[in-house]
Amino acid sequence: MKKKECYSFHDFMVGRDYNVKPTPIISAAETMYAFDMVIQATQSTAVMIIGSTSTSATLAVVTAALLRNLPVININIDENVLDVTISKAITTMSTCTISISSYAMIYSSHVNQIHDCLDVVYR
Repeated sequence: MKKKECYSFHDFMVGRDYNVKPTPIISAAETMYAFDMVIQATQSTAVMIIGSTSTSATLAVVTAALLRNLPVININIDENVLDVTISKAITTMSTCTISISSYAMIYSSHVNQIHDCLDVVYR
């Protein structure tokens, strides 16, 4: 298997019939392409995922961010997790992860963790 570095997804197209359900690979590829176009247009320097539902699309965004060497700040709301395996992968690939157990309360400790993450990312 040859290893190649990937910096962007210019001129990338995935063909599929629109009357069939897309496979996870097609969905991930389309998400990564759209993400790359947004990053190029906005010149973003980091990605923040808030309340990740741990879907394949979120995993594709985190993967695309890492391919572009962008730090990922993951604010994970435990009640949103749909797939534990994908959630663990997203957490592992994230630069910083803050776990919040409820939508209702964000405590000062969470604010301090976000501040610490931003300090690490932009130092």
